[in-house]
Amino acid sequence: MNSMTRLLIWLVLFLVLVLNGCTTHPKVTAQVFVRPGVFADKVDKRIILDAEGTEATKNTIIEYLVIGADSGHGYESLFKTMAKPSDVKAALEFIGMTPGRATDYSKARLWPKGERVSCMVTCPSNSFSERKIETMIYNNREKRVMTASGFTFIGSRQIPSREKPSQTVFAADAREPNSIISDYNEPDSILDVPRFAPQDHVYESMVLNPEFVPGEGRPVKLIIEPENKNGKLRVQDILMRVALKSQKSTSLGDLRITLTDSKGIKLCDNAELSDSVKIFQKMAENGQDPFLVIVYDANLPLKLIRDISSILAALEQENGIKIDEPAEGTLYYKAFIPDNKFRERKDRLAQPWELHLIKDNQLIKAELIKLEEIWQEDESTSLVEVKEHKYNLTQPSVLLSTLKNNGPGLPVIIVYASEDVTNGELMQYLSSVIGEYPTVHVFIE
Repeated sequence: MNSMTRLLIWLVLFLVLVLNGCTTHPKVTAQVFVRPGVFADKVDKRIILDAEGTEATKNTIIEYLVIGADSGHGYESLFKTMAKPSDVKAALEFIGMTPGRATDYSKARLWPKGERVSCMVTCPSNSFSERKIETMIYNNREKRVMTASGFTFIGSRQIPSREKPSQTVFAADAREPNSIISDYNEPDSILDVPRFAPQDHVYESMVLNPEFVPGEGRPVKLIIEPENKNGKLRVQDILMRVALKSQKSTSLGDLRITLTDSKGIKLCDNAELSDSVKIFQKMAENGQDPFLVIVYDANLPLKLIRDISSILAALEQENGIKIDEPAEGTLYYKAFIPDNKFRERKDRLAQPWELHLIKDNQLIKAELIKLEEIWQEDESTSLVEVKEHKYNLTQPSVLLSTLKNNGPGLPVIIVYASEDVTNGELMQYLSSVIGEYPTVHVFIE
């Protein structure tokens, strides 16, 4: 039986269920899951959503490929389904999928994390043939249709109820835009694009493909299936430890990498950086996404941390590695490769705290500086000067109290450190403060 024949059987079965009222009365058996607008089969691992076209016309800016019936965002969506977003999530779980987690930029979760699904669109009226839903979106910046990489199952989340704050509700049901599939990183969506796509980065770039305008009210079926029906997992959680070959090591070639997966199995032990890169490349070729938690050894000098962080940043991409949120008490790796616009005071929009660490004869001299901007008291509102308030830190433990006693200031610290300062020496100062001062930029002098 070919795929088209099976699909026709599915559609006939779905219509029978509709005519018999099954889509208005939830039904779950060992094999079949039916709720309004949703039909799922556990054996075939397939979900069918009953949907219709929205009022969007050609070149309309699209932010949502599929929304729930209660959404008021049809003007910027492809399709609207009568299915509740929570029922779509339940259907995905019914066929064996586990929700991952959404992006959260405040926690350095820059990538949606989870297993992927595909979504096909079929139109019973034959206005267009079955096709991937991504082909109906045109990226007018890249001058091509949206990349068809599938969608990440993030599963939305529970949030406090507006009416009863002590209780929680399902965000995708209770909160606009009631997104089921978004084309930017929408944390309350059921399915997300599998890439770094902040809303303000992609807005206005995704528009309705003029070649495939569904038409308002036109019925379609959306067929959602797991990327891997054989149980193969795309997401690979990996702990990456970076250490020195010896205390005299001074170059990237002297670094030693240990990669450990979520089961505690070492993928490499004290290997060279090039060997670990080959492991990542092989994972990508096998359709896997390595999510790395990076732990830099305490003895690593900051210069080497900066250099390897630059390499990791180049490897981090949709079809490469993804750097996950940092381990507790450590810095996100990009803290060591900050944007140079933060280095000079004159280039900043506001003044953070500055922490200066100078190493001399194995001793660290530490100084905290609070910067006070003095403005002209007239209509020109010109900046007159930046006044320094300096505090000598006799030991690392006094940094937090010094910040609090002379604050509040911005919750941002810019570090200027000698290149031979080690990660351990840096973290002696920062480990107790990064909970309250989470944004840190480290410039190597």
